[in-house]
Amino acid sequence: MRIPRWDPRRTAVTSAVLVGAVVATVGVAQLRTADAAVAASTITVDTDRQFGNLRKAGLGTLFGVAAAPDTPRELMIASQRYLSQHQSAQGDASYPTSTEAVAGKLRGTDVKMIGRYNDLMGGWPYDWKGTADWYAKVDSATRSIQSYKDILLAVAPFNEPDNKLQGGFAQDAAVPVDHAMMGIYTNPGLLGNTLRRTSAGLKPNAGWQMMAWYKAMTGTRVDVSRWDTRRYLASDGVASWDDELRTVQVLVGGEDNDVDVRVLGLARRGLTGNVRVRVDSAVWTVDPLAADRNVQAGGDWQSAPLNLVDKTMTVDSSGALTVPIHRMEGYNGYRLLISPAAGPAAYPTKYEAENAQRVNAAARTGSVVASGNGWVGGIDFADSAVTFNVTVPAAGIHTMTVRYANGTTAANATHTVRVNGQPQGSVTYPARTSGWANSELRTTTKRVALRAGANTITLGKGNGYAEIDFIDVRPDTHRYEAELAAVTNARIGGFRWNEFPDKVGGIDFPDSAVEFAVEAPMTGTYRLEVGYANGTTTTSTHQVYVNGAAAGTVSYPSTGAWFDGPSQDRAGRVAPVTVQLNAGTNRIRLQKGVGYAELDYVELKKTDA
Repeated sequence: MRIPRWDPRRTAVTSAVLVGAVVATVGVAQLRTADAAVAASTITVDTDRQFGNLRKAGLGTLFGVAAAPDTPRELMIASQRYLSQHQSAQGDASYPTSTEAVAGKLRGTDVKMIGRYNDLMGGWPYDWKGTADWYAKVDSATRSIQSYKDILLAVAPFNEPDNKLQGGFAQDAAVPVDHAMMGIYTNPGLLGNTLRRTSAGLKPNAGWQMMAWYKAMTGTRVDVSRWDTRRYLASDGVASWDDELRTVQVLVGGEDNDVDVRVLGLARRGLTGNVRVRVDSAVWTVDPLAADRNVQAGGDWQSAPLNLVDKTMTVDSSGALTVPIHRMEGYNGYRLLISPAAGPAAYPTKYEAENAQRVNAAARTGSVVASGNGWVGGIDFADSAVTFNVTVPAAGIHTMTVRYANGTTAANATHTVRVNGQPQGSVTYPARTSGWANSELRTTTKRVALRAGANTITLGKGNGYAEIDFIDVRPDTHRYEAELAAVTNARIGGFRWNEFPDKVGGIDFPDSAVEFAVEAPMTGTYRLEVGYANGTTTTSTHQVYVNGAAAGTVSYPSTGAWFDGPSQDRAGRVAPVTVQLNAGTNRIRLQKGVGYAELDYVELKKTDA
């Protein structure tokens, strides 16, 4: 998963590659022409070449934990080994990422902290006031450390050259690789861009899932050879062998391509014949409707990774096994587990197509890339349909992920969607999967409105042709962020402690507005929840327009502070407004009304699923 990280204090955009666990039957053939075969990349894992215990290089963050926003301690423990924080003066916990402010979160965990003395100077560029002032600050900081030196790994008195302290852009000096941090300046307290704000607090995204997979890896590190070390941003990985669990664990990612993970030496690990193979994906999401689709600003929170494969495979006579990830997506992360033969786990949100009800469609087997026992093809006729029985705990909008194949080259394909017998638009399958479900599968998503308890979701023949492996249905966690919307005569900025754009303020003029593009599963009534701050003493309003037509107002009672004030996240509240939307994409415009308010996000809730 490549997550670019923007630092406004530096002159260039940088990116890092995070690696985490790992990697048709044709109907109406005359109308469907598969792409020419494309050679897959290969990552080789040699379990005979072992190098001692994993050191978890780079498993840490710069300013990754904070008091505001309040970083959940359990999410820190599960994904971090090191934290590099602002070293504070004795008794000074005023800055939310200072060592004094966060020390209590680390006590009793395996996470260690590095205190950055240079941040004592304040300002940016650093405000150098001479050696006497510096010595006094160091003395105070050293006294501060005494109360929590049990959680300190080290201190960094000078991590920038002296000639950089008095102006210009500082560059962090190299540190031993096993103590390296994710260099994130943009979202202090969000564990290096791996957490996302939600109405229920900070929650993990795909980046966090990858970090957690990496921290959870056990056993002895084994050799990984990338398929082409000369190619920038090719896929890469890290792997281990756990002798107690008899499991190979591989984390891979970083490429838009078909990737084969070939694992050697399995017979000498006692893994012969049939083995259990699991491939999970941590999916990095980007809002396709946003005006600003910057990848780094994506990353909806997810309750768990997406399981792509959990099935039996056979080790060959040489003791090797090739596990295909067809197709890998460069910003996603993948985990591969190979272990003794056993049945698949239960995945409460996942529904295999071959187990669904079918009309004029066929269950098929023989694909090494398909999940479970097979897939469904031949959905080629006017009455063809696949119906899934889906159970969800609560009513509302859900994200349906469909793993599919569309081997045509001409155009996207579609399936109609009916939920509990009622139409809810269609799901689109982009073309050119380089084949059908026996060779390559991709995923696409569609939002659906479900009722609490039992539901039926029927995918029927639409335009073109597509095959289905499974669907995965989870509550929709997407927030439409104001800073990514279309902004008119207003100001995009950050919360007080963030340099990353997080909100829109300055909506102060008659034409000031923020316009969101939102996806409604079906025509009907929706509750729009608007995250806002109102630092005035009276209620403010915005005028609401839906698809260009006036649709009322939304009221913002006073919150007593703005987002760039000292209370930061605590300044925010949620204001509801009811809107009528059409199925598909709708444009909701919030325009200056009475008084003043800042906008953080909007969320869409179905009121009559």
